[in-house]
Amino acid sequence: MKSFLQYITESDMNVQNIVNTLKKNGYKNIKITGNTIKVLLANGSAAGRLDFLKKVVQLFQGQKATHKTDKPGLSSVGYVQVDKFRLVGKPASRQGGGSAGLDNEKIMMDSVNKIIRDIGGEVDVCIKGKNGRMTVKQVIKAEEMGRKVVGRAKSDIDLVTLDGKRYKFSLKKDNAEYWESADKLFGPAAGNAIRKAVKRGTVTLSPVLAPNNKPKQNKGKTVYKISPEVKIQMTQKEKQDVIFGNDIKPNKGAVLKRTFTVNDFKYKDGCLHMEVSYIYKKLADVIGSNEEPIWLVRNDSTRASDKLGIYGLRPLAAYMKRAKQAKKIER
Repeated sequence: MKSFLQYITESDMNVQNIVNTLKKNGYKNIKITGNTIKVLLANGSAAGRLDFLKKVVQLFQGQKATHKTDKPGLSSVGYVQVDKFRLVGKPASRQGGGSAGLDNEKIMMDSVNKIIRDIGGEVDVCIKGKNGRMTVKQVIKAEEMGRKVVGRAKSDIDLVTLDGKRYKFSLKKDNAEYWESADKLFGPAAGNAIRKAVKRGTVTLSPVLAPNNKPKQNKGKTVYKISPEVKIQMTQKEKQDVIFGNDIKPNKGAVLKRTFTVNDFKYKDGCLHMEVSYIYKKLADVIGSNEEPIWLVRNDSTRASDKLGIYGLRPLAAYMKRAKQAKKIER
């Protein structure tokens, strides 16, 4: 009677054949992504992974198994090609985390890139929030984008995958109250709405007094104070724009709400588990929440917004909870 290994030697290879052979030889913890078969190893060191690859070559020698090192993004020690499949060893667990006490973006970037370095190649990033989950498979690096964005781009961190795709993430700390400053985006419309509200007597504008009891000036113009602060309803398009910009698309990124610490990142069973407070993938995730955006115009005596046209006022895309006490006015 033929052995199982002899049987698959004489038949077409497929993923189930490979998995069955690996399990028969003691490799039980297996994850599959496309044509990549990851075996999670108790000894995930470089030496342990190399030893695993040698055994895989022996196991599948009848299928011309070949140890290759042409995809360093997949694994720094290489992989074994069996038919159309790539077999790679990964640590079953590893301490996560990057550098403590840094900015939110840097903690996330360092934590992801540290694990990629430690395990010697790509990693699945598994994001979990109170309101949902998202997994980005085969990430080879996290790249900071906050200093590179142009126009209405929102991404702070891009996760780059083995096949060259980019998943874009905007980060908001837990104590944030604003989506963005809005001088350019909403300044002119806010100025017009306030002037109408003043004419209707809904709000008042009064000069801010300097220490000499004269109206304060900024660039030769009088600085004003509005009473009360005002809020203006956003359109659905405006909400989409201030939250997701022009670059964060459905299933290709998200807004992550979290003030990160290194303890939010834990690697286990082939995934870097990333804990967030909330994950916003689409507008419906935000509508009705305390973070739903609304235009807020508040007092800021240092502000000289030529777009708004009234010095001393600052337009913002605010969280709904921040604007609760503001007076609602029409455009």
